[in-house]
Amino acid sequence: MVYRSFFLLLVFVFSLYLINGCRHETTSLDFFEPVCFDTVIQPVFTQSCATSGCHDAATAAAGYVLDNYNNIVSKGIEPGNALNSEIYLSLVSGDDLMPPDAPLDQETRTKIRVWIEQGAKQQICRTEGGWPAPKDTLGNILDNDSACFNTTIFPVLISSCGISGCHSEADVGNTLALESYEGLMANDEYIIPGDLEKSKVYKSITEDSPEERMPQAPHPALSQEQIDGFAKWISDGALNSICESNTCDTTMITFTNHVWPLVKSACTGCHSGDNPEAGLLLLNYSDVSGIAGNGMLADVISRSGTSVPMPPDHALNPCNVRQIEIWIENGAADN
Repeated sequence: MVYRSFFLLLVFVFSLYLINGCRHETTSLDFFEPVCFDTVIQPVFTQSCATSGCHDAATAAAGYVLDNYNNIVSKGIEPGNALNSEIYLSLVSGDDLMPPDAPLDQETRTKIRVWIEQGAKQQICRTEGGWPAPKDTLGNILDNDSACFNTTIFPVLISSCGISGCHSEADVGNTLALESYEGLMANDEYIIPGDLEKSKVYKSITEDSPEERMPQAPHPALSQEQIDGFAKWISDGALNSICESNTCDTTMITFTNHVWPLVKSACTGCHSGDNPEAGLLLLNYSDVSGIAGNGMLADVISRSGTSVPMPPDHALNPCNVRQIEIWIENGAADN
């Protein structure tokens, strides 16, 4: 009730802000509390936009998929400028007002506008936490108590789901492979952010029946710790988040546990598909070992060589750089 009252007040105050903005060149939004993405914005898009037959991954009406943070902000949202954001304008005006059967109320539209004006950040408010902070794929700091995709979910996918004979790309095709965040979220029934009961993947890993349980025999069932990790991650919004540890493991560096998770989360997004960046695919060990062997990998991640630094928008954690260097120094084995 208090939270709702705050936003009713916010609607009024923001209206004054709009009026004031017509009279002055700039008006600060600093006096507004940050609008939470996980508890305020994501539920609106999940319940009103990313529904079956509309802007879910399977339908992608008008080319929009609005089922997670990255998809929402990557197309149709201009952070800091709601009035230049196609998605926002479709919610408030025009002949094709969205959602067509149940337009959003003024309070909800105001929340979305303030969120965009504040930078459309992936603000996580479910719990509180401190350093080391997990980050989303854009580098925004998330809550420390959030379950991170790269450390909690991805290792399980590549070791128990996206394996030969199961949900690997070779077995089921790119759109259904459970070897990446994109694959896990490609089917809008696999993972429903915030809803364990409706998430088919979670239901399958907690099945009591051996015939229904995933992974299927002879592969072992997931441990309770792994299952709890999925539960926490889904409850936290099923974000494509990256955690950085405050310790650096430089012993027993392997491709599977250290190098591939990092490449998958930081590189494959650009270096995949029909038109990969620079014509370079990074989809498996063979691809990665190729640029490790010719010196390119170490050159680009060190950001001190002759090649264009990668990733282009941010430097990797020094620990991650050193782990990759150690793996290369040890022969870049497929281990």
